[in-house]
Amino acid sequence: METALNFILGIIASILATVIYDGYKARKGIVTLEGALDNRGAPLPEPIFLPTPQTVRERNRARLKLFFQFVGSFYALYAAIHLPLMMKSLPGHEPLFFDQARFIGALLPHYPVGPSLFELGSALVAAILYFPILYISLIGAVPVVSILGKFIEVRRSTVFVTTVVVFALSCLAVSVGVVYLYYDVTAGQAFVSVLMMIFFGAAISGSSGRR
Repeated sequence: METALNFILGIIASILATVIYDGYKARKGIVTLEGALDNRGAPLPEPIFLPTPQTVRERNRARLKLFFQFVGSFYALYAAIHLPLMMKSLPGHEPLFFDQARFIGALLPHYPVGPSLFELGSALVAAILYFPILYISLIGAVPVVSILGKFIEVRRSTVFVTTVVVFALSCLAVSVGVVYLYYDVTAGQAFVSVLMMIFFGAAISGSSGRR
């Protein structure tokens, strides 16, 4: 968990550094060493720091928004993969390895699945699947938006929400697949199990929020 936190903090630090550097470049009227050498006879003016242009602010907000969207969507896919595995590898159960999956176990490494909230193996699987799932979500959102356009005015927010919904359904399908691969259940039972996990998770979150 500490390694993942350090990794996330490193990404945030790099983004903040980029934002600060872009803001610095956008400022006008700052005295530089080259300017001082070119105007040795003239008195040095006071440094003037103009407000950050609106276009720079908008670009920085867009970058920050995109970063949080990436973190949120990646964690959703990671949770869809790891939570079913974590429940099967809780203390008291037999050790679980990635290559124990039915059908595709021979293609997976003999790597243990731990019961902690962050596991490197599940994170690597999520990283491999993330962009294909994102691409599928973007492609799948196109016909949905096209149908919605026949009934409502389609805006940028409409496209974004539709893509998020399709991505969430894709994560749901991935989670059902994980349950089917690692549990002795049918596809229908795997689907019902995932829905029950989501229902109980929402119920627990709702009860905690009302306290």
